[in-house]
Amino acid sequence: MQVRELEQSDLRENERKFRTMTELLPQPLFETDSSGKLTFLNRMGLHMFDLNREDIERGLNLGQLMESEVSLLDMAQGETEVPLKFFFYDVKCVTSNNVAFPATVYYSPIVKHNKFLGIRGFIIEISERVRVEDELKAARLKAENADMLKSRFIANLSHEIRTPLNSILGFADLLNDTTTTLEEQREYISYINSSGKMLSELVNDIIDFAKIEAGKLKITNKVFDLNSLLGDVQNTFTDVCKRNIILNVCLSRQTQLLVESDPVRLHQIISNLLTNSLKFTDSGYISVKYTIQEKTGGGADLLFIVEDTGLGIPDEQKDLIFERFTRLENPKQKQVKGAGLGLAITKNLVELLGGRIWVESEVGQGSRFYFTIPFVSYESNNEPIIVEELVEPKSVDWTGKTILVAEDEEMNFNFIKAALEDTNVKLVWAQTGVEAVEYMQQGTSFDAVLMDIKMPEMNGYEATRIIRGIKGKRLPIIAQTAFSMAGDKEKCLEAGCSDYLAKPLLQSALISTISRNIMNSGN
Repeated sequence: MQVRELEQSDLRENERKFRTMTELLPQPLFETDSSGKLTFLNRMGLHMFDLNREDIERGLNLGQLMESEVSLLDMAQGETEVPLKFFFYDVKCVTSNNVAFPATVYYSPIVKHNKFLGIRGFIIEISERVRVEDELKAARLKAENADMLKSRFIANLSHEIRTPLNSILGFADLLNDTTTTLEEQREYISYINSSGKMLSELVNDIIDFAKIEAGKLKITNKVFDLNSLLGDVQNTFTDVCKRNIILNVCLSRQTQLLVESDPVRLHQIISNLLTNSLKFTDSGYISVKYTIQEKTGGGADLLFIVEDTGLGIPDEQKDLIFERFTRLENPKQKQVKGAGLGLAITKNLVELLGGRIWVESEVGQGSRFYFTIPFVSYESNNEPIIVEELVEPKSVDWTGKTILVAEDEEMNFNFIKAALEDTNVKLVWAQTGVEAVEYMQQGTSFDAVLMDIKMPEMNGYEATRIIRGIKGKRLPIIAQTAFSMAGDKEKCLEAGCSDYLAKPLLQSALISTISRNIMNSGN
């Protein structure tokens, strides 16, 4: 009898230890009978499901706490052999307050004398794991979409580059035909110019996009007349508008509306939106207008509205149009021009200027693009606005003046030579930075220097520094370079250049820049 009492005492002690350990475990432990009714749920389980002991005593069923695609009991009932099988399934658990969370249930059948008595197991909450998995799935989908968009972008880009190239090379080849009339030659040249501008705009878009992606696109705020800027936009787009489209640019009643922002980027934003409207508007009108919008708490914004009577945009695509590499199609046209960067660049530019952009549109009813920029009015005590005018080539006579052209590409030098031919200036060609420096060391007198930056033997930065050491600060040295990324102009000026021209060069800009610098130097 004493031995039996000792055995029962040990059994009760072991059971107490077991219960204590299960109550202290950081995971919910449970047991059920063969019908699924809970016979045990430890303290952590009660806490997780917001229950108490009375809920268990009332006969709460495991199925009331979790939803599963399979029946946990059914899967376990057939397993009555030893060793017992171990199961685990992902389920959705629901607390008594109807708060749902994902979990994994690990369990095995309770079997005695080959009879199924229920299941025993534990529960692990997997909310964090599910969140990470969802983020990984979303990231993978985003990466796959990005790859698809990039592939589509490259295909579009290839088409957009080859189209103007085909025109340029094709019509240039036709100009070699000596039988072409003067009228045909002028027509071919206009096609070449138009295609060249199209190609230049595409390159500029790609460069701007690269600057934005690298976070190196700089905003240069200055005071300018908004009415004058919109007038320039109207003049630019009046010629390209289709005959059955009316372009209406609404200006302020004031003679001038002086504001402070980046006029180049604002011009680009409006131009991009007008270009987009032209692609999808076959008839009707396109308008640009603006208003000053007071803000709560002080200050104001300039609100611009670009409206058209085009095809409109489906609701599901209104957010996509501002994504990079995305391009909507006009079903009435064989092919919509563009690489899918214009509106993405526009959105980024608006945000860099401190504003926001959005669109309202209805299919078949046209679109209305809105964007804002901070309104900073021009104070009268600021410095006056300086308007730079381009100098007409035929109005310049540089007889007796000599310019050193440091340029390693013969084709580029020949363009400069042709562009300046009517100015009667004398040009001296240095094909490397070393040659340019040698001319200065020989004491040759020059009125200005056109300095390419990327040259063999010695680059333009180094050549400029050496020439400054020889000639001082008075000699105008104008950088003329294909480097046009953010910071390139500043780098040229830091090296000692007086001014900066980005290739491709235009005759009017070239002559104006040289004229201004020669005039400022007193040469």
